Amino acid sequence: MADWKSPKQAAKLLSFCALLLLDLGVHLILDLFRNALGPGRPCPAWTFRQALRIRVTKSLLRWASVLRITSTLSLDAGPEGERFCLVPPAPRQFYLGVMRDPAVRPHTIGGTWTPAPPHGCARAGRRDDEMRVVLHFHGGAYVMGNGRDEDTGFLAETYLSQAGFTHVFTPQYRLATSPDGRFPAALQDALSAYWHLVAGLGIPPQRIVVAGDSAGGNVVVALLRYLFEYGEKTQLPWPAAVLLWSPWTSIAASNRAADIRASPNYATDYIHENFPLWGVQGLTGGGVISAHDPYLSPGDGNGFNSASPIWVHTGRLEVLFENNADFVDTFRRAGTSVEWDVDANCPHDVGLMGRKLKFEKEALAAAARAGRFAARHFR
Repeated sequence: MADWKSPKQAAKLLSFCALLLLDLGVHLILDLFRNALGPGRPCPAWTFRQALRIRVTKSLLRWASVLRITSTLSLDAGPEGERFCLVPPAPRQFYLGVMRDPAVRPHTIGGTWTPAPPHGCARAGRRDDEMRVVLHFHGGAYVMGNGRDEDTGFLAETYLSQAGFTHVFTPQYRLATSPDGRFPAALQDALSAYWHLVAGLGIPPQRIVVAGDSAGGNVVVALLRYLFEYGEKTQLPWPAAVLLWSPWTSIAASNRAADIRASPNYATDYIHENFPLWGVQGLTGGGVISAHDPYLSPGDGNGFNSASPIWVHTGRLEVLFENNADFVDTFRRAGTSVEWDVDANCPHDVGLMGRKLKFEKEALAAAARAGRFAARHFR
């Protein structure tokens, strides 16, 4: 959550509220008139509530990005209680290649289990071969999100109710807004979380699906690349399958505001140009790391043959649609089994944002399809 105790952050909050009200005030009357009529909405198939929620969310992201409204990640259990656990770094020998950066070192992170930690299965008499665990990395352009109920609660519930998973673990990896949050911080944390499930808790990798939405999808593909390059040396196994919701597959493509605005779907999405630019700046350390690095822009012709099959969900009306198309083509040509699931009238990342944007129906249906995909690959 954002830390509003400091005077600086309190001043940012007041400015954020003032600018948001002004922005919405300027556009709201026009939007209300236009959105009240189906043909006048950015997408005529949307309901009035969907169109309005997308407008408000776009304004929220615009001004949060301009003012750099940051969040503080706590390692306290908080309202998640016993479902929140600490994940220590893996042994040092597991961090090789790009993982070894003298300025960015592995840290202990937190994470939330839904509905409960896996030891609850033993009490219920559930065998390992009945477990279906999803390790999910949240979105938020590397500048927002914490993997807790307030953030990923809807998605975690959806995995359980629609996709047939028994457990969901959502780590709160380091954000790019923290002092040591640039690449490879989130990748280090992803490895720590995956190692924790496989080695620390002894969950069979063939019962684990690794998933991510938006920026979390970028984290997941980076982890897959690491397994591709160093899996044999570290003896890290591949997960059963991978689920990607509107993955951010090209950091380089989001490095210029003009390129983001040029998307034919810019008007039908809630992603404001300022939002990914903020993430790119933090993730690359202001240019210390190239946005074209294969770990950051896997869809830009940087494919590899993933031993884990990949399911990709994309909204046809989102700004990342073309980037996702390039990613799917690139990885298929590299030999990876990829299933691309396109939702005709959806904006960005309804897996995470379905409830907030009133796309619950689409999110639930997509999760059911994701569950069927994963079920075919559990061993």
